[in-house]
Formats: sequence, C-alpha cells, structure tokens
Amino acid sequence: MQSKDGDLLSLRGGYYPVKYDPRASERAESHSEAEDAKRMLQGAYTSATTRRSFTKERVEEVNGRPLMYSLDGIYNGINEVIHDLSWHEWLIDANRIVKNPKISEAMREAYGAEVHQQFKAWIKDVAEGDRGAQNAGEKSLAWIRQGVSVSGLGINVMSALLQPFGITQSMVRIGNKWVGKGVAKFISDPVGLNSAISEMSEFMRTRSLTQMRELAELRNRVKGQSETRRNIDGAMYALMLRAQQLVDMPTWWGAYEKAIAGGNDQERSVALADQAVIDAQGSGTTKDLSAIERGGPAMKLFTVFYSFMNTSLNMGVSQTMTRDSKVKLAADYLLIYVVPVVLISLMKSAFTPGDSDEWDDPKKIALKLLKEEVSYLMGMFFGLREISGIVDAFQGKPSGEYRGPAGTRLLGDTLVLAKQVGQLEMDDGLRKAVINVTGELLRLPSAQINRSITGTQALIEGETENPAAIVFGYEEPR
Repeated sequence: MQSKDGDLLSLRGGYYPVKYDPRASERAESHSEAEDAKRMLQGAYTSATTRRSFTKERVEEVNGRPLMYSLDGIYNGINEVIHDLSWHEWLIDANRIVKNPKISEAMREAYGAEVHQQFKAWIKDVAEGDRGAQNAGEKSLAWIRQGVSVSGLGINVMSALLQPFGITQSMVRIGNKWVGKGVAKFISDPVGLNSAISEMSEFMRTRSLTQMRELAELRNRVKGQSETRRNIDGAMYALMLRAQQLVDMPTWWGAYEKAIAGGNDQERSVALADQAVIDAQGSGTTKDLSAIERGGPAMKLFTVFYSFMNTSLNMGVSQTMTRDSKVKLAADYLLIYVVPVVLISLMKSAFTPGDSDEWDDPKKIALKLLKEEVSYLMGMFFGLREISGIVDAFQGKPSGEYRGPAGTRLLGDTLVLAKQVGQLEMDDGLRKAVINVTGELLRLPSAQINRSITGTQALIEGETENPAAIVFGYEEPR
C-alpha cells in the first residue's frame, strides 16, 4: 500500500519510502510542487519542518501517479527519512523560540529585524536540508564545483601543513590556558585522546565526514556510488583531515575542560566543546554554514574554499561585539588576522625550494607580507575575495588577472588549455593545463601533481638540490 503523497510502501510488515516520478505524470509533478510551496509557506510563518509525507495516512490505491523506478527514488526517500529523524524535534523547539513574541521583539530591538530574519532563514534551510541538485543545470554546477575542490585540496601536502595554524583562532575562542591544556593532553596520549573524544562526542566522531561543505556533500549522503569512487574521494581529503585533527582535538579537549571547570555537567560540557570547535574551525553541515554558503548552486560557485575564511570573519565580529577591553580586542585581531598570515608566509618560503633570497631584502619582505595580508583580509568577504589578487594586479603580474569565481576554475583552465594547445608547443604550460583540467574533470589532485612534477624537474635539471621540491614544488627566483 502507498501513502497519499508517495513516501511509504508496506511490504512484509515494514514501511519503505517510495517516490512518484514527476517527469512521468503531471499529477505527480503538481503534488511535488504543492509540497514544496507548502513548506515555503510554513517557513514564512516560522513553522518550517522536515518532509513528513511518509507518516501520512495510507490509502489502498493511488491513480495517475507512476512510481519512480530509478535508484534516485530509494536514495532520496531514505535521505528524507534520516533528515526527519535527525531534525524534526529540534525544529519544533527552534520554531517555538524564534516565534516567541518576547524573544523576537528583544532580538529586533537589540540587533535589528535583519538578524531575526536570518534566524528564520537558518531554521528554514535546516528543515530543507541538503536535497542536492534538482535539475540538469544544478547537477552540472555541483559537479564542476566539487571537482575544483578536490583538484585543489586533494592530497595537498602544503594545505595540510597549513591546518595547524588555525590554532590561533582556538586560542581566541577558548583562551590560551585551555588550548595549552588541550595541547598537553594531545601530546601525552594522542591515540587515547582521540578514542576518548570520539566516545563522548558524535560530532567529533563524524568530523571527517562534515568538516567542509564539499566534503559533506560528497560523503554524508545516501546515494549510489561505487566503492572505488567512495574510497578515492575519501583518500583525497585524508591528509588534510588528519592535519586538522592536530587542532580540533586540543580545541575540543580544552573547551571540554573549561566547561567542566565552569560547573557544567557532562552532557552540556560535550555540547559546549563541540560548539567551540565549530566556532573556531568551522563545519560543513547545513546548520553551521553561513547564509551565503547555503545559497543555491550558482551562489556556491563563489564560495568554494571559503569556509575557513568565513569562520575567521565570524570570529572577529564576535570578539568585536563581546570584548570590553580594546587592548584584548587588538590582541584577538592579531591572533586571528595577522599572526597566521605571517607564519603561513614564512612556512611556505621555508618549505618551498627556490625563491629564498627575497627574505634578505626588507622591501621584498614587506611587499610579500602586504600581499598576503591584503589577500587574507579580502578573502573573508564575499565579492571582495574575487579581487584578492589586487596587489599582483597593481604590479602587472599574471596572478593578478581575474579568471572568475573559484568554483568555475574548470572553465578558465579549459580556456588556458585551448590556448596552450594552439601554441603547438610541448612545454610546462601545456603540461600544467592538461593536468589541471583532467583533475577538475575526474576529481583528482591536480594541484599536488603539478607541484610535484615541477619540483622533480627542478631537481633533475639541477636548479635545486633540495629533495623537498618533490613534495613542495619549486619556485623560480625573481
């Protein structure tokens, strides 16, 4: 037997989600659109809820609405059931809080109507969940964006080495003392700490699935995917996720000990520690993303590689609004926006063979740090991050040329490849273009592959004797 809205099938005493095919029937399409419209109306009145059509009363027969026989029906139906079980009760409580006249009025008086509207939009988006691409156009955009993310971050050794510098934001979020306790605990027994945290916190146990938006989309969904493809996708981010644990675990434990010392019980301390990691290091789940990151497929093209920068922006705004001492606020700004930039720049120069002489020239040092700082600060703001190469643009360098949002890098690299092919010359430019496009099409680590090939060539040709070039590449002296 089937439900009126097509989400239950009774079989041998159990109920299984089924889906009607909107492409095969106008009636099925109309019901699907009506369901979406109903939920949008609920969201407008702060009554957003998960899809619950599979709980409705069943009928003996449904006419004029053919079933969807593809595997998408199974995966989408199961996703909706899981999402409902995870969020339905939370949404009831959240709606009650935001709809409460005293709370909503206080929120509007203290922060303005826009903040209250943001909370309503957030609840609505959580209720909707990640439904994925809904048509061919959205599927194409999602495919392009995910390929760009993997090609840029996949098995990227340099990116992995940069992850620990995020500890400065944890220091601002929970305090130096508590970060120190977390670091000490991690150093004394990293394996034991990982086991203890995983046992206490479901969030930390599944952190490797949800740390980034693109990673969550790839792995945190029930869908038809081969074992080989799943393993490849997991391997692409494994190095970066391991490096991120060097920050996440000390942050979590420090926040947990701080909460316990503050008189909180076990359950609340775990929740506070989870939130500290989210606030300081970011998260890719829908509930933790900013409104700009929860936008549609086109909007997401502009927010690839944006998650941590948005976290930095939020951290700075939070400290600005809550710090009473201007001196402490200035120290917070240094830890969030200046210290990581300097340390990252120093580390890149130290590990990358080649252009090391620039650190002997004070002018070059100042210009390099200025470029990095401007790029970092502009990278926190949607729109401005698109012109973060403005320092190079003033100097007339190719890296200052705009090639579109990060999510559409495949399009720009395809044009570069066409240009290289048109030159009819087998050079490094053609090699890099071929690898970039291939990586973005097949979700392979093209950035690291190109870097390793460049470094290996430099070793073979005698341009450097540093074997680290194989991993970190080689930068031509300027």
